[in-house]
Amino acid sequence: MKSFFCLLCAALLLLPMSGCTDDDDFNNTLQPQRDAINLQLDTFRLTSSSITLDNIPAKVSTDTLMLGIYTADTIGTINGSILAQFDASGEISLPSENGSLAIDSVNTMLRIYFGSYLTSDSEHPQVELSIHRMTQVLAYRGVYYNNIDPASYSDASSLKDTLVELNASMSYIDIPMPQSFTDEFTSQIQNASSTFASTDAFVQFFPGLCLKTEGASNALLSVSSMVLYYQYQYENTLGSKISYSTAFFANKNVRQVNAIKQTPEFSSKDGKEMLILSPGGRSMSVTIPSQKIKEQFGITGNGTTALVEGGRKLAVSSALMRLPVAKQLSMVSRPDYLLLIRKDKYDEYMSSSRLPDNVNEILGTYSSSDTAYLFTLKFYLADLYKRETVTTDDCEFYVVPVTATLNSAGNVVGLVSASEIHAVLVKTELDEEDPLRVSVVVTGF
Repeated sequence: MKSFFCLLCAALLLLPMSGCTDDDDFNNTLQPQRDAINLQLDTFRLTSSSITLDNIPAKVSTDTLMLGIYTADTIGTINGSILAQFDASGEISLPSENGSLAIDSVNTMLRIYFGSYLTSDSEHPQVELSIHRMTQVLAYRGVYYNNIDPASYSDASSLKDTLVELNASMSYIDIPMPQSFTDEFTSQIQNASSTFASTDAFVQFFPGLCLKTEGASNALLSVSSMVLYYQYQYENTLGSKISYSTAFFANKNVRQVNAIKQTPEFSSKDGKEMLILSPGGRSMSVTIPSQKIKEQFGITGNGTTALVEGGRKLAVSSALMRLPVAKQLSMVSRPDYLLLIRKDKYDEYMSSSRLPDNVNEILGTYSSSDTAYLFTLKFYLADLYKRETVTTDDCEFYVVPVTATLNSAGNVVGLVSASEIHAVLVKTELDEEDPLRVSVVVTGF
């Protein structure tokens, strides 16, 4: 309650500073210019429920793709697979002699770079991989989701199965590809070199690779990039051995999609904690008591203006929602930002690249002093109460972990769904000592 009374004092101190205007625009409901009267404030409890959000759109990017399996208390099991296309290298020519191919040895190799990994067995971390050839071309601007089924995009039979033992000094994995796979590339180079001259032509010949993880895995890699190498040796006219290598990069010119499966094993003790986990997976829905707030303060709307008792124009001076953190998990870091998204706007927003509008999408930041995520709802309420009625859709929101890009001034200039593993436990409305709540201060003027 201490923070609530501080909020009241701040609101009272701000009232004498207001001036006057007849402007009826949206900003008027946030910062009235005329002397404000009829100050009202209250705290309202939120309701929430645990949900699974596995339909997170994949980024058009190559960074931080999850590959492997990781199991830990509280967060359960996370299984990451990758569908990856590779960019064309440009035309390739092979040495020949008297019309015949003059190569001593030829091979292809997949290199997987990773920045770090999580493991449930620090003594024997390992990843068991099954590599399949993709059968469909991923549309570059197509929307794909983390719950995608890799089997729908790849051959049932594998090109390569391998078990990789990891250690702390490793930063990449090299996987030799089978000779039959190499022969396909060699034949295509000999007969149609234009295949390698453009990305469109290359992905038609080679749609990409599907990297799946099998049951022997106990580690989850944060994959930063992948390269497919075509390499051969030949003898030049001087009798010297010459090695040649060309690289096909999984880069931003083509698509990579992360398939994430999560098996939730978290159960809230006494219903007092809720898990929020990325990428995708366990999260929560929140119902904001917007109708109750409206009735409590006697707010009415006519479609263009929100009013309080006596026909005064509504001003939402403050509306702060808190999601209190129960505790920080030791194995993974908490998300820096949580995004509150209207349930009925979720698919539309997650498929777009725009910044939140503070009405249908509201960014929450973590406050170490409050040990909570804080969301400013005053723009949302000011816009909502102009309407004559409040619907159920107006009140239902999802909570999604996001990664923010900041400019030099510290302002958020970009948001994407969090692709790295983050987790946090938040307290629920069943915790009487510190419930989920929104504190609202309104005035009429």
